[in-house]
Amino acid sequence: MFECPNCDYQTEKLNSLRIHAAKVHQIISEDLYLQVVIKGPKPVCACGCEEFTKYNGLIRGYTKYRPGHQARVKNNWGHNEKAKQKSQDTRRKMFQDGDLEVE
Repeated sequence: MFECPNCDYQTEKLNSLRIHAAKVHQIISEDLYLQVVIKGPKPVCACGCEEFTKYNGLIRGYTKYRPGHQARVKNNWGHNEKAKQKSQDTRRKMFQDGDLEVE
């Protein structure tokens, strides 16, 4: 059950509440989402940069990361020693075979 933050209106559907809030109280969808679903301030990026994330509409809400910031947390190079070692070994082998030249 969703309840309007400005009056006693209640409904089962979030979209019905959005329509009510827009028509009666002139509340935009993003502000309504913050008041009813998140019940707090705008969320920030989960990578730790403290930048605000993108709002994708009433159904999808906010993204967890800013565009491109997920790689700061979930990547194979920065946090995977096995991948780093394999890359170094491959470069060494290519240098020994003459496929890779150092300038």
